[in-house]
Amino acid sequence: VDLQYSAPIVPSVFMGLIFALRRIRSRFGDRIFAALFAWLLVMVLTFNIAHSPSPLSANFWDRRWSGIWHRSNYLKDKRFRQMQNILASVPADPESKLAAQYNLNAARLSHRIDYWIFPRKWRQADYVLLDTANPMISLDVKYTPKRIYATDRYLRAEQILRRQYDQALAQIMASPDFRVAAREGGLILFAKKKVRSD
Repeated sequence: VDLQYSAPIVPSVFMGLIFALRRIRSRFGDRIFAALFAWLLVMVLTFNIAHSPSPLSANFWDRRWSGIWHRSNYLKDKRFRQMQNILASVPADPESKLAAQYNLNAARLSHRIDYWIFPRKWRQADYVLLDTANPMISLDVKYTPKRIYATDRYLRAEQILRRQYDQALAQIMASPDFRVAAREGGLILFAKKKVRSD
């Protein structure tokens, strides 16, 4: 609901469209109805081709349109295998607490009671999963100085959070409470010393 905030309005908009088209058909006739329906269909297909991650879209085939939806992102590569190896060391137990970097996401990680975005609550976690080769930081506009979005403030906030990330990583590495449970290709899984890996 938080990330797909527009999804709940889709059913009501869909039903509203059906009733609106029915009324247009009864008031203006089949010709206007067919023209409007065809226009809506063309618009939906156009936006799908322009913006969606589907194979119909230019986003899927041409990296210049959108790197995030490019087909190469859906292929299993060396990085995927490294991630699978690391994930195998994280217990599936929903009661084991995890703090993970926000770009490291998998069903095996998320199905648990306590799951935090690093560096939040990492000291309370049983496991901490980081990608030191690609240290992405979760940054929201509300955390920028004065909570006003501007490029310079955004970059300043990013620098502050990157510093916090680096400091937290150094603290984990030096902590007597954590050990390296698995490491591969920049991915590091830390486990509390009292916790045993599967």
